[in-house]
Amino acid sequence: MIKRQNIFFLIPIGFMVFAYIFLIFKYHKSLSIDSIPWHDGSHHFTLASNFYNSIKAKDFLEAKSLFLNFPELALPYSLISTIFFLTNRISHFAIPVLYVLFFLSLISAYHFSLEKSERIRKTFLFMSLFILSGLYITHVGGAFDTRIDLFAVSSSSICLILLVHRKFYLSILFFVISAYLKGAAFFLLGPILVLGFLFQNLIEKIKVSFDKKFLFQTITILIPFLFFMQTILVTSLSYNLMKTGGDTLQNRFEIFIANMNLYLIGEFGFYFRALREYTNIVLIYILSGLVFFVSIFQKSRNSIIFGMFAILVFIFTYFLLTISPLKDKVLIIWFLPSTILMIVFITDLIFQTKKKLYLIFGILLAVLHTLYKTPQKYTIQEDYLRTAQVIIQKQTSEIASNIDLKFGRLDRKGIVFVNFLSGHGSIQHNYDSYTSLIHQKVKSATLNLSGWELSSYSQNWKSEIQQYKDYELIILVLQENPMELPAVNSPQKFGRQNYLELMPLIKTNPNCFDKIAETIKLPHIGSRDVFLVSNTELCKKILFQ
Repeated sequence: MIKRQNIFFLIPIGFMVFAYIFLIFKYHKSLSIDSIPWHDGSHHFTLASNFYNSIKAKDFLEAKSLFLNFPELALPYSLISTIFFLTNRISHFAIPVLYVLFFLSLISAYHFSLEKSERIRKTFLFMSLFILSGLYITHVGGAFDTRIDLFAVSSSSICLILLVHRKFYLSILFFVISAYLKGAAFFLLGPILVLGFLFQNLIEKIKVSFDKKFLFQTITILIPFLFFMQTILVTSLSYNLMKTGGDTLQNRFEIFIANMNLYLIGEFGFYFRALREYTNIVLIYILSGLVFFVSIFQKSRNSIIFGMFAILVFIFTYFLLTISPLKDKVLIIWFLPSTILMIVFITDLIFQTKKKLYLIFGILLAVLHTLYKTPQKYTIQEDYLRTAQVIIQKQTSEIASNIDLKFGRLDRKGIVFVNFLSGHGSIQHNYDSYTSLIHQKVKSATLNLSGWELSSYSQNWKSEIQQYKDYELIILVLQENPMELPAVNSPQKFGRQNYLELMPLIKTNPNCFDKIAETIKLPHIGSRDVFLVSNTELCKKILFQ
C-alpha cells in the first residue's frame, strides 16, 4: 500500500520517466530520417546485423566466426540482435530501445537497492538530479548518439549503485557484465571497486559467510571473469592504446608509459571543457562539493566517507581518461558512473535535511526547464550537408532495391569497396554508412556485409582485397574527388587515382559492372557512382587480378 505522502512523488517520477523515454525515441526517429549514421554507430550496427542475419539464415559457423573475431563485442551485438529478433526486422530503432532499457534498469537498480520506506521519495530526487545532469541523453556519446559505449557505462553505474548500497555480489556481477559490454569498463571499474570495498569497510565492517551461497556466487563471477581475462583483456588493452601509434601491444604500452605525462599535461582541461559544453554536469559537481562541506560541518562520519569516495572516483575517472592517448568529446559519457555516485551522495544528504522539500521543489523546477530545453529533433544546419544526406539516402535505397531484385530471398555474403574515408560535418563518408543503410533498407535478401577502403595501407589495393574475391555480392562505390574533403589519409590520398584507374575498366566492360543506382553529385566532392560486380570468373579477374 502506497503511503499518501509518497503519491506526491510518484506522479512526477512517472512523468519524468515517460518524458525521458519520449525524448529519446522522438530524437532517434528524426535521426534515422535526417542523418547518415555516424561512424562508430554504423560500424557496430552493421556487424550486429550480420550476426542477426547469420542466425536467421542458420549459418551458425558464420555467427561463431563473428564472435571469435570480435569476442569483446559479442554481448552488445547479441543485445542488438535480440531486438531485431523481437521486432522481426533490422532497424536502427534497436539502439534507442536498448538505451531506454538500460535507463530503466539503472533507475530500477537504484530504487530497489533502497530501504522500502525510502524508495519513492529518494528515487524522485535521484531521478531529478539524473535528468538535470544532462549526461545520459547527450548527443556526444549519450542516448542521442548511436554508439554502444552507453551500454557499458549504464551497467557500470548500476555496479557502483549496488556497491554503495552494499549489494556486493550483484555489484561484482555487474562489473563483469560491464567489461563484456565494453572492455574499457574493466580498467575503469576495477580500481574503483577495490577502493569502494575499502571505503565500505570503513563505514561498516564487511562480513563474509563461507557457505553454499557464497560458493555459488563465487563460481558465477569467477568463470566469466577468467574467460574475460583469457580472451578479451589483451584485445581491449591493445584497442585502448591504439592511438599511441604502436604496431604491437608491447610497443603501444611502451609508448604509452613514455608519453603518459604528455597526455596528462598537454590536454588536461579537455574533458572539463567538453562536459561544460555538452552537459549540465558542472552543476552536479558544484552541488556535490557543497553537500560534502555540509557533511563535514555536521560531522557526519559515514557521509564524509561516502563523499570522499565519490570525489576520488571522479578524480580517478578524469585522470584515466586524460592520460588515455585517445581524446574525444564522445568519451565524456564515461563520466556517468562517477556522476551517478555523486548523485546518490547528494540524494542521501538532501534526504536527511529538515528543509528538503524546498530543495526538492527547486530541483524539480530546474528539471522541468531541462526537459523543456532538451532538443526533440536532430537537425543538420548546413544546406549543402542536408542535400548530401538526402541523396545518399536515396542512392542506398536504390542499391537495396536492386539487391532484393537480383537476389530475392537468397543469403549472400557481400563486400562494399569504397575509395574514400572521411567525415564531412555531420555526415560520415565511409563504407559503414553504406552497409548500415543497406541493411536497414533491404527487404528480402539476407546479407552479411563487410567493407573496405581501397588503398587502406598502400597504393597496391589489389593485394589488399584478395580475401574478398570469392564473395558473391561485390559493390563498388567510387567517389570522383575524395581529397576535396578536409581529411588526409591513405584512402583519401589515393582515392582520385583509384577512381581514374577503375572508371575506364568499368566503361570498357559494361557487362561486368552493373550500375545499380543513379549517379549522385555531392557538394565539393563531385559525382559518386555505385556498381555491382558480376559474379563470374572473367569479370572478377578485372578487379582482383
